[in-house]
Amino acid sequence: MKKKKIIVIIISIILLFLILDFWNEMSRKYYCLTEDKCITVWKRSDGYCYIIPGKYTSWFKPKDNYIKADNLDDGFGIYWFNNNPKEIIVDSYNYSIVNNNKDNIQMLEYNKNPKYFENLLYDADGLGDLYLKGTVSKLLIDIKDGYAFTNDGRKL
Repeated sequence: MKKKKIIVIIISIILLFLILDFWNEMSRKYYCLTEDKCITVWKRSDGYCYIIPGKYTSWFKPKDNYIKADNLDDGFGIYWFNNNPKEIIVDSYNYSIVNNNKDNIQMLEYNKNPKYFENLLYDADGLGDLYLKGTVSKLLIDIKDGYAFTNDGRKL
């Protein structure tokens, strides 16, 4: 009888850890500027997170159209053109983009051609959110601490 009790306790503890690990793996945050401009940030226990355009709800890691970044990144910029929600510009360091399906949202890398993107995103007066063109929306994501800011200063 005593052995059964010990076995039940051990199995219960193992199940509790499995449930907590599953819950942690499934937790994600959705940041939306508008209904059609959302980003999913899915922090995983392996030290990486997936940044996925739209509201991603699958239990499985994405196979395409995502950004893989470090869980400790604290300044990840995403830009949308208001007249073209099928393209976003990614501004950060130490990330990789998997973007094979050209029918989905295209993710362009700011750092590959900063002068080109500066002209597209900012007025001639300067850089920074104050000079962001009216046709552009920005989301600044702090992956490490789990929040985001919009270009008009709202915290999501």
